Amino acid sequence: MTGATGLLGNNLVRTLVGRDVHVRVLARGGETRHELAGLDVEVFDGDLGNPVTLHACLAGSDVVVHAAAMVKFGRAHAHAMHAVNVEGTRAVCDALPSSARLVHVSSVDALGIQTLDHPADEDTPPHPFEELAPYVTTKRAADGS
Repeated sequence: MTGATGLLGNNLVRTLVGRDVHVRVLARGGETRHELAGLDVEVFDGDLGNPVTLHACLAGSDVVVHAAAMVKFGRAHAHAMHAVNVEGTRAVCDALPSSARLVHVSSVDALGIQTLDHPADEDTPPHPFEELAPYVTTKRAADGS
């Protein structure tokens, strides 16, 4: 699993561990990892940009949950968001064992904007203002990885 120290990923890790599922996580080195303290998980030090540790973490997995993402608002971090959200997703796909199933956690921001009467789905085209938000464009691009 990627993103295990984030909000959604950590709650999923706790749920899986509570169901006696063996969980492996990829976590960046240097993090305090207090979110994983006391949990029976196998931790691989690395990040999405390190194919060696990424492959090691995913090897032999039946299911891989990719929940890692960089969430920032504004345009200042556009390059970093692209590296994590798009290139990181591509790296996970490249490292995915051939027999494993991928669960890619994305965001409602990967969808276009609609109304309550006509909800957005994967085929909804982007709204022009969305192109101004790197988080939105990177999450949409990651879904195409």
